[in-house]
Amino acid sequence: RDVIGDWSSDVCSSDLRPQVDAVVLVDNTPTFDAAVREHDDVHVIRLQHNSGLAAAQNIGIAWAREHGHAQVLLLDQDSVPGTGMVAALLEALARAEAESLIGAVGPRFRDLREDRDAPFVGIGFPLNRKYWCEYPEQIVTCDFLISSGSLIPMAVLDAVGGMDEGLFIDNVDLEWSFRARAGGYEIGRASCRERV
Repeated sequence: RDVIGDWSSDVCSSDLRPQVDAVVLVDNTPTFDAAVREHDDVHVIRLQHNSGLAAAQNIGIAWAREHGHAQVLLLDQDSVPGTGMVAALLEALARAEAESLIGAVGPRFRDLREDRDAPFVGIGFPLNRKYWCEYPEQIVTCDFLISSGSLIPMAVLDAVGGMDEGLFIDNVDLEWSFRARAGGYEIGRASCRERV
């Protein structure tokens, strides 16, 4: 369970904390948010101004690196990890690493607008391809993962680099996935077992 979550919600204590070794919460709001509280087992980093999603993720990644963590789990403030999600991601990562040079794995997520699990995506022209989970243990290969729920080995971050802070918030995950793929890593082998 050598994983660190980078998240900003009290849900991290009840839903995420039992699944990981450590949690660093990066509060990217200019003023103190009363909903973000210190916990004995959650390290909070409060920023003085909104530096953007990519910068906040990089700060969490740097904390994880300094504290010797082998993987980073990125989560947004509104993500709710499924029970056993991290264990499923770690298993999917181990299986994928046995087959190829893998950059990241991520869970399926529930699209609340359509009340169904969202597909994974392959970039195409003129239309993107959609890949659906057909059974729980399936690992789907796709072109990118949304950042929330992505489990990334620290060695991959060391080789590929962190998130592009110039993008601030939009397409940060897309750009990082493409950069990792350009570096020879396979991106998007994603566990279908647990959703976020």
